[in-house]
Amino acid sequence: MADFLRTGDVAEADRFAQWRHWISATFVPLECAQVSRKPFRGEVGHWELGDMLVSRVEADPHLAARTRRTIALRDVGYYKAGLLTKARAACPRRAGMPCCAPGTWPSTTAAAPTRWTSASRTTCRS
Repeated sequence: MADFLRTGDVAEADRFAQWRHWISATFVPLECAQVSRKPFRGEVGHWELGDMLVSRVEADPHLAARTRRTIALRDVGYYKAGLLTKARAACPRRAGMPCCAPGTWPSTTAAAPTRWTSASRTTCRS
């Protein structure tokens, strides 16, 4: 089954709150924050293939973090590998790690605190 979610279908004032809900419900609970005052745009499509979730995420700049608090809300044994196809993003895990560039395969486990930030519109496939 495939699901496609687009913030363009949501009132502008509610877009980021809806995005936060969708991303946390689709993947794992995350803390998200906008990094711009511009109206937020994002799309996520995901497909369940047996025990594997395949997704495509395209979004305006924002911060997404998997914290000890969000891990406690739903601790799952997921392992995430993604292919960054557009823009650059700060890589997961520890602060100060090098940026991920298009064509890189950042990966992480859902059981560890993780932080992603992007300064421009980003597309990732995982």
